[in-house]
Amino acid sequence: MDEKIMKFLRKNNIHISNIKYLLRQANKTCIYMTDGRVVKTFITVKDLYEILIPYDYISINKGTVVSRGQIDHIENCTYHMKDGVRLDVSVAQPLTNF
Repeated sequence: MDEKIMKFLRKNNIHISNIKYLLRQANKTCIYMTDGRVVKTFITVKDLYEILIPYDYISINKGTVVSRGQIDHIENCTYHMKDGVRLDVSVAQPLTNF
């Protein structure tokens, strides 16, 4: 795992199991946590996703990665998350069964 990313996670007290989803917003990656925090970074969604893949995270479009465990259901190309957030799927990405 990239040492730069590991250092960032430690510094911000981010445990991988507590990440609900990642969103790219205003040129930053926003990490949404189960404790309600939103941690912003310039580390790309793609770089973070590469370390999250083994932990059951999926990319639903270029700027969005979600934890399978945080998905409530999928309906009409939209992921409905357990916290009530709705995230649209890229038309080019196939829907993933969870």
